[in-house]
Parts: sequence; C-alpha cells; structure tokens
Amino acid sequence: MRRALAAILVSTALMTVAACAMPARVESMVVDQEPAAGPASGGGPAIGVVLVEGGRETMPLFNSEVSDDSFARALKRSLAENRLWVEDASRARYALHARLDRKDRPQRGLSKTAESSIRYALRDLKSGQTVFETRVTTEHTVTAGDAFVAASRERGANEGAMRKNFAELIARLRGFRPRTS
Repeated sequence: MRRALAAILVSTALMTVAACAMPARVESMVVDQEPAAGPASGGGPAIGVVLVEGGRETMPLFNSEVSDDSFARALKRSLAENRLWVEDASRARYALHARLDRKDRPQRGLSKTAESSIRYALRDLKSGQTVFETRVTTEHTVTAGDAFVAASRERGANEGAMRKNFAELIARLRGFRPRTS
C-alpha cells in the first residue's frame, strides 16, 4: 500500500514538473544561415542598435513566453549570423526597432501551433528618419512526434515562430536599398 502511494506521489510530482511552462531559448530562435553578402558589399543594411518591446517573462505554471531579453539576443545573433549586424556602433548606419505585437499562445493538444507578429522599423542613425517599415507574421507547429512533453511542444512552437519571423525579416532586409538624395 505504501509503495503504491509513493508511486502515485512520485508520478504526480513528475507530471506537475513536466507540465510547467519553459521560456523560449535564444539559441533555438537564431536564424543560422550561410553568411551571404554583408553590408560592405551591398547585401543589406549595417545595423548597430536593436530595440525590442512586447516580450513577456514566462510564469512556470502558465504558458511559455519570449522575454524582451531573449527576443533582443536572438534577433541580434540572427542579424550577426547573416552579416547584417555591426559590432562597432560607430560604423552602424541604422537602428532596428522591433515590437512583438502578437504572439498567439499554442493551444492545448497534441500539436502546438504558435504565431508571432512583429512590426519592424529601421531608422537612419544620422537623419533620425524611419527608412524601412514592415510587419512580419509567421507560425510554427510542433507535433507530439517532435516533442512528447506538452511544455516542450509549446516552447518549440514559440521558438519556431520567432525563428521564421527573423528569417523573413532578414530576407526583406536583404532587398532593402537606402534612398539616395
């Protein structure tokens, strides 16, 4: 009888821990691509400042979220991996402002689909003018075959939606050409 009760308690504790929400991981949101032409050869803008807003901290008993810190770090790393980020701020020409307007939380179930909608604005650091604006909306689905634990599916769906969003932004930035006066 004691063994059965102990087994039930351990199982309940493990299920409770497994059901806890997990925050999105930066490394799973980063867009790793083969470095294409960088700013020096006309492959996109030289961005040196990133400002983000709209992220939320994950509460363990609720849903997986993407914090502002994780959002900013993953976006910067994605830009750097794709040679759109300039480490030396004195060489930067642009600041990128990203606002996470909507991140639909994955619903309960065997498959989890998350959607992210981010508004991006690229500002010229010299003139202060916004030179490029776009909204990117993406979604990503994770199935029970991809991740058995529901909290892992939820986190994976969030990470995938953000990674796809950054990839689409990078594609659009590659086509950006500054206006010449």
